Amino acid sequence: MTKATLAFAMIVSTANLAVAQQQQQVEGNWVVTRFFRVHLRNGNCVDGDLVKRTDREVVLRLGAGEISFRSDQINKVEYVKMKSYNEASVFLPKKTPQPKAPESAGKPAVPPSDRTPDLADSDAPIPASISLDTANKVDQTIVTWKQANETERLDLSVALISMGPDIAPYLEFLLEKRARSTPLEPVAMALVALAEDRFLELYPKLMGGLNGQLRQAAVAGLAKATSSRRIPLLVEAMNDSDPTVWRTATDAVLSSTSNEADRRDLADQIASRIRTSKNNLGLAIALGRLGGPAAHAALWDLVNDSNETNRLIGLHGVGTLANPDDGPKVVGLLRERSETLKKQVCQTIGRMKYEKAAGDLVQLLDDPSDGLQKDARWALGQVTGKSYTDNEGWREWWNNFGSQDERFK
Repeated sequence: MTKATLAFAMIVSTANLAVAQQQQQVEGNWVVTRFFRVHLRNGNCVDGDLVKRTDREVVLRLGAGEISFRSDQINKVEYVKMKSYNEASVFLPKKTPQPKAPESAGKPAVPPSDRTPDLADSDAPIPASISLDTANKVDQTIVTWKQANETERLDLSVALISMGPDIAPYLEFLLEKRARSTPLEPVAMALVALAEDRFLELYPKLMGGLNGQLRQAAVAGLAKATSSRRIPLLVEAMNDSDPTVWRTATDAVLSSTSNEADRRDLADQIASRIRTSKNNLGLAIALGRLGGPAAHAALWDLVNDSNETNRLIGLHGVGTLANPDDGPKVVGLLRERSETLKKQVCQTIGRMKYEKAAGDLVQLLDDPSDGLQKDARWALGQVTGKSYTDNEGWREWWNNFGSQDERFK
């Protein structure tokens, strides 16, 4: 059976790493995102651009490189098309009536299954407990913000906060019932600042929706909270399938770890979830960014797992951690029989820029696998700063220079 290939080409900045390179197009007032989702038999899902699909393997391109799965690892491959509202590109006054859906002579219309539901505004009236004067003031502030040129816009959340806690009930109503026409993130942040307890009660409803834009706003708001209740909620959000959601949650959680005890606690929480998480790659990246002995131990526990997928995910986290002391252990994994694992080892060495692996990487240029040779050349470029494109160039460099340089021995 042909072995699967898993190659993460190189990591982008940790603040902006994308799990999948998704193709986006603007269609009118909508942003359409298309990608492929591989459902694995271990319960995990991986999103990316489809590079190749045969009866033996499926290859996706992610933001950090290419990843390949054997057919016996896959439950199904799904083409996903998501449509989200492009809030910044259009102005919609709040009192604009929403058109009614046309009646169908046959079966009721069913939302397409190839995308998440769009944001929608409910027909629910403003509660009687909220004064119309308060609602009008908030609406006018939002309308003014929307109409302003982007370069001249003030911070909407600051403007709303300055209006005082009396507007909190209306902000909650907007998030829950007027999601389509409301600037979600600044309104969520304002609600947290004005009535944190109220926001925390609303938060599960926002996270229960299928639209990633709404969950992203909820997590962005939660990140501004001060209550200790926010930490377990943010850790749970790190498991979200939407990259924008889990990245925001990860950034917030990592920024809250101010001492070694916090880092150890968080590493333990992540480690307890990572094997069953649908976002185990994101959690491994979080451990790599977190650092410290507990995160280091958790990642190597994954690398030493009997499950190859866990080993590959662990190695990616080790590459993010980039601890030079790990270099010899990582290089030792090049002696493994699995080609898939050796490819990931090359990627990890490259991200660590572990110079003393150069000789071992040059030896891989004699491997019969073209794919493994390619990963070895990429890693050599990362650890040496050179840019040879073929094996002969690298062999000549090693024989004449590299093998005599103490940095690479």
